[in-house]
Amino acid sequence: MLISSILLSETAVTLAVAPDEPNSSARAQLFVLSLYEWSRLNRALGYDPSSGLTLPEGSPLDEQTFTLLEEAAERTAALRYAARLLSAADSSEAALCRKLREKGYSPASADDAVRRLKAKGYLDDRAAAARYAESLLTVKRYGKRRVYDMLLARGFDRECARDAADALDPAVLADALDQLVRRRAPGLLSDDPLAQKKAAAVLMRLGYSSDEIREAARRAREA
Repeated sequence: MLISSILLSETAVTLAVAPDEPNSSARAQLFVLSLYEWSRLNRALGYDPSSGLTLPEGSPLDEQTFTLLEEAAERTAALRYAARLLSAADSSEAALCRKLREKGYSPASADDAVRRLKAKGYLDDRAAAARYAESLLTVKRYGKRRVYDMLLARGFDRECARDAADALDPAVLADALDQLVRRRAPGLLSDDPLAQKKAAAVLMRLGYSSDEIREAARRAREA
């Protein structure tokens, strides 16, 4: 195998690898590398990109060089896929790494993509957890305990999940609970103990404590 062509653009390098025998039935392969991975590959092969020395067209590929090229192309693809996922929705480091592996990328490529995105500031567990917690409160009207559980399920660690849940505005939590009492648990204000118990159970499943529920009932009666 040899590198039959190298095409450089502003964002990537595309290498065509062809069999070194013209009559071979093997097909040419294309590898796309980011500029970072192109430089990284060349340094690993002993070239100095800063001096303008890079792997030339027509270079034969031994097994080791071909493996390095494959790994560089996979890291490039993993990073681009991870960036697309983050552009669509926030993610924890653990969840993003899991999605990359589920997509078929190697653990090393997945870890590398997460590390680079984190270093560039695109991946921040604490900021992402805070945004997700706010969304669960404002959209779903979940209480702190349910928010905490959802954050854990999303791949955030316990400390990060606890801090994000604890940072939720108490006034917004109280308002969300008041709305839930009116819309989903009106039985809380009933004179029927069974209806009160069922309504309280609904609110507790949504993440509110018994103290918060009693306080919400008091506010609703006064109103």
